[in-house]
Parts: sequence; structure tokens; C-alpha cells
Amino acid sequence: MDIDPSSREEQALTQRVQRLLDQRRLNLPLLPRAVTEVLALAGANDTDLRRLSGLVETDQSLAAHVLRAANSSAYAAAGPVTSLRQAMARLGMRAVARIALAAALGPRLFVAPGFEPLVRSLWRDSLTTALWARELVLRGGGDAELSFLCGLLHQIGRPVILHEALAAQRAGLVFDEALLLRLMDRFATPVGLELATHWQLPDPVIATIAALGELEFHSGYDDVVAGVRAARSLTERARARDELLADDLAAFAPDADAARQLLANQHQIRALIDALAA
Repeated sequence: MDIDPSSREEQALTQRVQRLLDQRRLNLPLLPRAVTEVLALAGANDTDLRRLSGLVETDQSLAAHVLRAANSSAYAAAGPVTSLRQAMARLGMRAVARIALAAALGPRLFVAPGFEPLVRSLWRDSLTTALWARELVLRGGGDAELSFLCGLLHQIGRPVILHEALAAQRAGLVFDEALLLRLMDRFATPVGLELATHWQLPDPVIATIAALGELEFHSGYDDVVAGVRAARSLTERARARDELLADDLAAFAPDADAARQLLANQHQIRALIDALAA
């Protein structure tokens, strides 16, 4: 009986990733320096936020993202801004910290030549989850900034798997996007945990990756994990249609007023996603 060539390719890729994972030989990327600096400065201390302003001013990529966000329809009701200082004043430093973190991470990690549409989709999903996680937790009185961080980083294992698949492709393996999606679904959690540990990310991020992968992880971060899980559900619904409905949001809001506010804010969230994913 003939063996389906695609099955052989899938088996070879699966064995490759599993072997690298078992031997701890995955080609894990370095944590981008800008991400390290933003994470260090994005705490509650006002002095650190002023230092963050200096970091953004000296990094062209971060500055461009901040300007783009400030001029998006999410914030530009008062008219366009042309200077970085105007942009940061309009956004507020907490928002600048979120934008800088996304700008520092996405273009450096979510890259896979030949699979650009897939990578863009993964990054957009991460941004959408992060922004909805912040919004949901904010309405419930939790740690909104931590929820944003966990939402942004919850699927960092997927681009690592893509990079390993590209290495196999260069060695002669042939596969399609459907196979890649199955491979990422299978290994996203263990590879994400490996990368999160390698990067020494905060415990709530590790807890979120584990919990979304249905792994046991007793942590004390149940509220954050629940917020990211709910945001992930909203992300999947938003991918299926252009606009979320009241019914989509009602299940994730503490009361009717919060649900109406979430519904009203979705256009601002989408505008910011468009600005950051560009």
C-alpha cells in the first residue's frame, strides 16, 4: 500500500521538532534588546516611564509605531500629530509602553520568509488577544497591563516552529500551510514554554501559555489566564466576521454597562490593531 507523501513529510517534521525539543536544541531566538528594555521600564514607576520616553525617541522603529498609533483613528480625533513628543502626550505613557513592546517584538519574532500571510495572521491574532485581554480585565478591575503582556506573548512558540520548518524546507522537505498549522497546534505550548523559560519571562506569561495549552499549572494567576482565554475566544470570533456583536461580548463582561462599553470600544481596538500590525 502506498504511503501518502504528505503523511511522510508530516511525520518527518513532527519527529524533527520533537527531537529538537527533547534534546533542548531548538533554535531559540534571542530576546530582542528593545523588548528587554521596554519590559524593564514599563512598571508603575513614573521615573521609568520618563526613561521609556527616551528609549522611544532613540529607536526609529519604536518611534514610527508610536506616531502611527497616535495618528490612527483610535486616537486621531483631535487631528494629526507630526512630532514624537506630541504623539506620546496624546497617547499617554502607559499606551506608549504597550505600543513599544508590540513594536519591539512583532517585527523581530514574527518573521518567516515564504509564509508572510500566515505570520501576519499570527501576529495580528496576538495583538488582538492582547488588546481584548487588557480591555476585559480593565472592566473587571484586574491588572490590565499584565493581561496585555500575557495576551501578546501567549503564542510565541508558533514562530519558532515556523523557523524550524523553514530549516527543514531548506534541507529538501516539502510541505504546505495546512501541515504547518497542524504542526504549530501540536507543539505551540511546549515550544512556547521553552522559549518563555529561555527568555526568563514573568511567571504569569508562563502560566498563561501553559493554561491555554491545557497543561496543569497551579499559579495564582487565574484572573489573568481567564482574561486571556476570553480574549482569545473574542479574537477567533473577530476573525470570522468584521464586527463583534453584543452577544459576543455579553458573556465576557461583568454587567450590561460593561458589555455596552466593550461594544463601543471595539472600533478603537481594531484601529489600533491595524496601526500596529502594519
